[in-house]
Amino acid sequence: MGSPASIGFFAVSQLLKMGAASSEAEAVEANARAQMVAREYQAKQLKQQAGQERASAQREMAEEQRRKKLIASRARAQAAASGASALDVLSNIAGIELEGDYRSRVAAYEGEEVAKGLEHRADASLYEGQLELASARRRAKSAKRRAVIDVASSIGGKLYDRYGFGFGDDEE
Repeated sequence: MGSPASIGFFAVSQLLKMGAASSEAEAVEANARAQMVAREYQAKQLKQQAGQERASAQREMAEEQRRKKLIASRARAQAAASGASALDVLSNIAGIELEGDYRSRVAAYEGEEVAKGLEHRADASLYEGQLELASARRRAKSAKRRAVIDVASSIGGKLYDRYGFGFGDDEE
């Protein structure tokens, strides 16, 4: 059996232990929040990169349209200089137009696909961060509860050892 002073010191030590566990739990949660901020920054960068990919694809699309017009113009000039039949010229120019439109659309499609992939990565990063933060909060809450239960049971056990509360100690 301990003296009342030793029980008091024990209780204080247990409360300090609970405070340390609480601080540790808060540190885990703070770390998860910091990681979430980093993920938000990463997502922002990925979305910005997606916008740049779209802009680049639009420039490539415009460049393909410019090439198409240049090649078609050149074909017209060569056809006029060579005296080729109008049907042949129209057929060649139609093929050039189709190829130019195709290349332009492919450039737009490829840029859009890259942009979508970057946006999906950004969304996945945010989602993972949210899951990690929620998990850290649950772990912190659980650690705090365990600390309270441990302290309460330790102090209760010490008090029972000291005072017994009369269970089975009936003296007559």
